[in-house]
Amino acid sequence: MPLRLISILLISVMMYKPILCTWTVVDFAMNRDYIAAYLCENQDRPELECQGKCFLMTKLKKQMNDSRQHKAKQLTQLSKIEVMSLHAASKFAFNNSGFISIISSADPNTHTGYLAGIFHPPIV
Repeated sequence: MPLRLISILLISVMMYKPILCTWTVVDFAMNRDYIAAYLCENQDRPELECQGKCFLMTKLKKQMNDSRQHKAKQLTQLSKIEVMSLHAASKFAFNNSGFISIISSADPNTHTGYLAGIFHPPIV
């Protein structure tokens, strides 16, 4: 029983984003009359026959922008890796040019400017 509960919880967490977009559209369909009457941005232009679609598009664009900003924030947080060695902890930064540079190190003999293309474990 606990494994089933954990698996349902994990599946629901993974399906949060697709369900959120679907829920926005379902919520719009359920409250379309209210949105068209009170929240529509084009109420003063009835010839467009918007019926609240402008509100739906604004809400979906906001969700997409929030998602993109969250992903960008995660990528900037993941671009720095802390490496523990026997001597000191160093922070590496991966640049867009393909180089790895050391941001800080307590070891004065540390070399910088490794090529990211060759600085990896051997390929078997």
